[in-house]
Amino acid sequence: MDRFSLRETTLRFALPALLLGCGMAVFAVLVNRPNAAVPNPEIGGPPTVECVTALTYSGGLDIEVDGLVVPFREIEVSAEVAGMITFKSDVCRAGKYVYESTSLIQIDSLEYELAVRRLEKELEQAEANLKELDVELVNVQSLIEIAKEDVQLQRKELHRTERMSESGVITDSQIDRVRRDALAARNSLIAQTNQHRLLESRRNRLVAGRGLVMANLDKARLDLKRTQLAAPVTGVVVDDVVEQGSYVQPGQVLYIMEDTSAVEVQCTLRMDQLVWLWSKRDRAEQEGGDEAFGYQVPPTPATVVYELAGKQYLWQGTLVRFDGIGVDDRTRTVPCRVVVDQPRSVTSQTGTTTRGPKVLVRGMYVKVILHIDPEEALISVPEVAIRPGNKVWRFQDGKLVIDRVDVVRVLDDSVLVSARPNGLQPGDQVVISPLAGARDGIEVEAESKTTDSGQ
Repeated sequence: MDRFSLRETTLRFALPALLLGCGMAVFAVLVNRPNAAVPNPEIGGPPTVECVTALTYSGGLDIEVDGLVVPFREIEVSAEVAGMITFKSDVCRAGKYVYESTSLIQIDSLEYELAVRRLEKELEQAEANLKELDVELVNVQSLIEIAKEDVQLQRKELHRTERMSESGVITDSQIDRVRRDALAARNSLIAQTNQHRLLESRRNRLVAGRGLVMANLDKARLDLKRTQLAAPVTGVVVDDVVEQGSYVQPGQVLYIMEDTSAVEVQCTLRMDQLVWLWSKRDRAEQEGGDEAFGYQVPPTPATVVYELAGKQYLWQGTLVRFDGIGVDDRTRTVPCRVVVDQPRSVTSQTGTTTRGPKVLVRGMYVKVILHIDPEEALISVPEVAIRPGNKVWRFQDGKLVIDRVDVVRVLDDSVLVSARPNGLQPGDQVVISPLAGARDGIEVEAESKTTDSGQ
């Protein structure tokens, strides 16, 4: 075996043994190292903690969500009659601001004017026919009165003739002739009566025909009125679809307008935010069996904030309704609508609005702040008092008590939590200093500190 092979074999067996020996030496040193002194918490008394007083929160509660401005009303104006557009106003253009009742489009009205004139003449004819029939009715009524008198005279004559026949003064043929005259008089009365009934029936038919003509005339006048299209509301023309000279059919959209008297803000609330909106009035409605309870949201004041170039512009509104019903299955939130009754009434943080938006319009991404007066008692504590897991260390009777709390809202320098019957209450001492090895029930000493975390 040469020298190189012998060296390689020696290193192969010696190096692992050397590494194993070094490891055993380090292990022996660590095992024989003296134990570090563990401080005994009982030596020197219980630890001292810094405490503040939990205060009752008397202010309002603001809920902040994102929103999108949408139109209050968007109206599609369609043609109600067919015809050619003979006039289109210059303000009937997308983006133009128009006032209510402003004439925008005129449809050719000649055909509808002729229809009105024709039906007016038909109505005159129907009135004339009725007057003529009324004259006939008066004449027939006069003939009936005469026929009645004739019947009475013939009856008297028949009675006299019958008395005379008993004495043998007149013959039987004369009696029969008188009877024929009486029958003829009665027949004439019946004929005139039937004629009167026939004229009455004819008059009812003419009255119904006149009513039909009047209804058609009203429809023709309405169609004539519909040839003139005016702005239904004061607002902005969003889109103009047709031009002058176009032929339109009933139902065809001519232009679209947006009502600018108010705007709505579309926003969503989580269920834990929505629960703060219910009030005593709603509970009274629920106890009274109001079927609308649960399907409507109580009106809640809101501030709509639009930020531009580092400045905030504000509008006042009201949360008035749900946007539909139920919870959105994608976001697990409840869609709501905020109405801003005065979209032109804008303020800023500085109080001046010489620059920036003058009106709240569709498409703006805004922030909605709902102002709620909570009925539930809230407690204000410093932010440093909230421990991981939404826990609070409370000093009670010389011991540390750990409570779990429900955080409602985080303010600038404090946190609002809900009061619990067996938990944190206003006036309790809350620990704000760190404490190693904190656990429920250990003895501590309190060092009070004043705070202005409540309102």
